[in-house]
Amino acid sequence: MRDGDADAPVIVYTFTDPNCPFCHRFRQAAEPWIDAGKVQLRHVMVGILRQDSLPKAATILGSENPRDALQENQQNHGEGGIEVDRNIVSKYAKTVQKNNQLMSSLGLSATPSTYYKDNNGAVQMKQGAPRPSEMEAIMGSPQP
Repeated sequence: MRDGDADAPVIVYTFTDPNCPFCHRFRQAAEPWIDAGKVQLRHVMVGILRQDSLPKAATILGSENPRDALQENQQNHGEGGIEVDRNIVSKYAKTVQKNNQLMSSLGLSATPSTYYKDNNGAVQMKQGAPRPSEMEAIMGSPQP
């Protein structure tokens, strides 16, 4: 799911659970780059942390505007996130389950798990929430 400008020069892939407080913080930390059009996050929505993680992830993916749904989940994170839509869940649960399997097949156990290219173009991976000092490397530039 794309989060940011389609023409952003840097694309960062991140496994995101809607209930993950560290995913929430990572998205907040990435916001200056996203808002400046420098970075596009591509969220691979998973549901692994809580019983309602998969239904929330499916609701986000299947909504009319997934980016808006993700933002709604972000804004309401402290109150439990997005409200689950059972009709959407029935259509998108398998997609989230496949994302869960992909995450597991890569040996990842924490969200966010983030893939990015370093300055040399080599793919790097950060499991868990990046430290503030790591954001510049992940985002490919100093904070705008």
